[in-house]
Amino acid sequence: MNLKHDNLPVILVTKDTNLRIKADALGMKAEDYESDTITLDELYSGESEITVEPGAIDEFYEKGELSAAEPKPLPNQFVLIKNSANPSQTALAGTISIRRHLCRSPTPSTASGEFLPGTNSSSSPLTCS
Repeated sequence: MNLKHDNLPVILVTKDTNLRIKADALGMKAEDYESDTITLDELYSGESEITVEPGAIDEFYEKGELSAAEPKPLPNQFVLIKNSANPSQTALAGTISIRRHLCRSPTPSTASGEFLPGTNSSSSPLTCS
């Protein structure tokens, strides 16, 4: 109710009919939750792909980070970086916090892609050096 006192719109969204009736009795706007209006294609996937100039991937591996081009990736988003001249040259990066720089992701420790104990794991956070 504090939001209403600050003149901000407050809308209660719920599938509970009785709760919507109670909200209406209190003078609060209430709406039915409609789960079927969103398609899976519209949801945030957490991944994207960008194409960079030749040499940018080598720079990324040397420095461990790369300034992201527009549009800036979202925090905790993974990005596949592709070389514009050679699309088979790629790198996997992630973004951390609000810095939104592309940072090297942890790499598997074995040829099969598994992480060994004591090495970078998929649960370890991304860090830019």
